Amino acid sequence: MFARSSLVDPAARFSYLFAPGDDFGPPTAEADFDKREHLFRPDPLNKHPYNMSSLVELPRAPAQPWLVPHRETPTGALVRFQAKSKALGNERQVLVYTPPGFQPKGAKVPLVVAFDGPTAVLNLSLAIVLDELIAAKKIPPVVALLIDNVERYKELPANPVFADFVALDLVPWVRRSYNASDDPRLTVVAGISLGGIASAYAAERHPEVYGNVLSQSGSYWWSPEEDNEHEWLSRQYAASDRQPVRFWMEVGLLERGPTPNDGPSMLVTNRHLRTILRSKGYDVEYTEFNGGHDYACWRGSFADALTALSPLPTH
Repeated sequence: MFARSSLVDPAARFSYLFAPGDDFGPPTAEADFDKREHLFRPDPLNKHPYNMSSLVELPRAPAQPWLVPHRETPTGALVRFQAKSKALGNERQVLVYTPPGFQPKGAKVPLVVAFDGPTAVLNLSLAIVLDELIAAKKIPPVVALLIDNVERYKELPANPVFADFVALDLVPWVRRSYNASDDPRLTVVAGISLGGIASAYAAERHPEVYGNVLSQSGSYWWSPEEDNEHEWLSRQYAASDRQPVRFWMEVGLLERGPTPNDGPSMLVTNRHLRTILRSKGYDVEYTEFNGGHDYACWRGSFADALTALSPLPTH
């Protein structure tokens, strides 16, 4: 038996699990979690399960009302496709969400492009959130392009070949096929963690495609292996001219731990990029939640982000 006590802010929300028999030492990288995953167990005394974990939501934790489907809410559709890239030499699954009552002709609708697509559908309850927000008129009807990974760590953090494949191949395809707007002001690129830095990089490289960045706990500590400094993308934004791009950013107050390149924490690097963007004149909405690197938090604030980025301009 063991016990540990900590003082926790009453607004905190987090998930946790146990790994009985774990003798691998402190986790330092994603691979470490892979090798111990077979040990993971929820807390048998916690009556609030969350995926394979256990959930703690303290009394002042922000409400997450858009995760609950209502019987009377019209539902959109999710369709799966396979997408090949000659430049990347691979093939991946993509999903397309269309809103309730979708019409392939007529007025074009805003577009949301999200990385980690199937994971976002599962862990963010993305289709439910979109259905509920649209029904409540918190956002206009949207089409969403949800992109799966092949080599996540190689593709997402500032990979120009992958960024071009999405912006120049996948986005034009979904715009042609699903009546999605080609106006960057009506286009949001969204991601979490490595997907967060992928989103900010996509807008920096292709501001003619994306006019809105939705970044949740972006991995802005990242730099190429050959670079002896941290925060590569923040340095690119600091050195470049301002583009017509809006940002919605968030990070957890508990994201204070070491990052894989022994650089500054998620919290520090997100604050730093926020400051750089504002100093350059970008429109930035920035928030910090009382939690860690955790879908239990992101799944609620994803709805907050889309709402904040709406109403999108209609002309």
